[in-house]
Amino acid sequence: METPDPIEDKEIEAIKKDEKVQRALIESSAMVQKDSNDTVKKEAPILGITAIIFISFGIIYYLLGWKRFPISSIYIPFAQKIVLAVMLISLVLLVIRLLKKIINRRIDDKTTVFNFNRIADLFASLLIIGIVLSLLFANWYAAMVSFGIVSLILGFALQNLISSFFGWL
Repeated sequence: METPDPIEDKEIEAIKKDEKVQRALIESSAMVQKDSNDTVKKEAPILGITAIIFISFGIIYYLLGWKRFPISSIYIPFAQKIVLAVMLISLVLLVIRLLKKIINRRIDDKTTVFNFNRIADLFASLLIIGIVLSLLFANWYAAMVSFGIVSLILGFALQNLISSFFGWL
């Protein structure tokens, strides 16, 4: 290991004692704290609204089961599916926002926070897509087979166009 040079130590100490450097350090630390407080203030209403949506639709789902709404009994199961889907989507959004808020407070590295937020958003998106697909398709196997067939047909139809596009890149 190299021993620190006394001249370099003196220069570092002189820089640390400089008034402009001290002011810049104080401002940067104040900006970080202000940004974190602003984020908390922005997230709090969104979390509250998401929780209110979840609770409201839970009550609506419960009342639909009692058949208290003036809706034809034919449409009640479909309405329950839609209300349940909205409840689950709001629950996913609420949990992801809370998880991101908790994890972002504990991680100091900005790149790690950014990567975690991207992964959490991807995971939430996949869950929401799964919820919507479950609402639209009662039979998952038939939906996946039809999606595969459509993808295969589009792949063959657009083969020349896709290879030309990648050749151009």
